Amino acid sequence: MQYGGSENRGDIQAGKQPTMSAVLEFWKSIIGKPKPFDVSQAKYLEMWRERQKAVYPEDALVPKTELGKFYEEALRKARPFKAAGPDGLYAYWWKSLPTAGRLLEDIIVEWLSAGKVSKLMAGWETRYELRYEKKRGYVTTQRSQPVKISNGIFQGDALSPLLFVLCISRISFALEETALSYRSSAGQKSAKAFSLGHQFYIDDQKIYAPNRHELLHALIVAEEISKAIGLELNMEKCA
Repeated sequence: MQYGGSENRGDIQAGKQPTMSAVLEFWKSIIGKPKPFDVSQAKYLEMWRERQKAVYPEDALVPKTELGKFYEEALRKARPFKAAGPDGLYAYWWKSLPTAGRLLEDIIVEWLSAGKVSKLMAGWETRYELRYEKKRGYVTTQRSQPVKISNGIFQGDALSPLLFVLCISRISFALEETALSYRSSAGQKSAKAFSLGHQFYIDDQKIYAPNRHELLHALIVAEEISKAIGLELNMEKCA
């Protein structure tokens, strides 16, 4: 976060700047406190879990050859100098040095096959940075100590949207199981009518129902599942 304002005698006159302790206190209350999760809080979550177990058995393994193909596809799409990885190396070097690229593939495939993906977020941490100008062209920076992420999804990386979509898929499941969808009046005689229950645009949801009663029922189901998985509806943005 960077603070500044109108210039006066070489200084930046800004509003009251929050202290680092205030910033940490605010964010720790959101990401620093783990929220309990119990699948039995909502019957639809138990139904979803049993359905997933039937489709994806716990002992199911993705062949290493398939994982290798995923790696090759990801490397092919990576931009050479877009952003360096945790090792500080750009994708350019993995693309330009085939031997190094194959070694990286072996490491990634072996790690994915070891069953450690579920622990991927266990050690995630973040830190906060306050930047503000004291004098013309002079910026001071204050960095916080690492803060462990105990709740929510880490923002700022390409994996986060996918993880979020996977988390809220329970809401779609519950709505499809219990809520009546809106059905178009046009095209019924020609068997071209369509039905639509809900749509997700990442974190924005639209619910469709044939009448007000069914719409309220769908909203209750969506709110119930959301609370069970630790999400809160922003009522100020609900229409």
